[in-house]
Amino acid sequence: MTRVWMLPVSVLLCGGLIATGEVVAGSPGEAVLFLVLFVSLAFVTSPLVFPRSVGAAEAGRRAALDGAPVVYWRPGCAYCLRLRFRLGVRG
Repeated sequence: MTRVWMLPVSVLLCGGLIATGEVVAGSPGEAVLFLVLFVSLAFVTSPLVFPRSVGAAEAGRRAALDGAPVVYWRPGCAYCLRLRFRLGVRG
């Protein structure tokens, strides 16, 4: 579970460091811009964007009802993340 959060937390830390550097340099406007950018990037890469996963039995039951395929994914996998972004709310 912690592996899933490594990328978003790293993005937040980098954004915080860059924003702090901008504030120290005297550019609070740019600091806010960087902070908003990095927070939104961290949110997009976090598992909060995607719906909760269901078990294999429940997925099989739902697939039998509506004929949709079952897609298995691993948290933290770049290919799986790309696939889930592509599927959007349908996935």
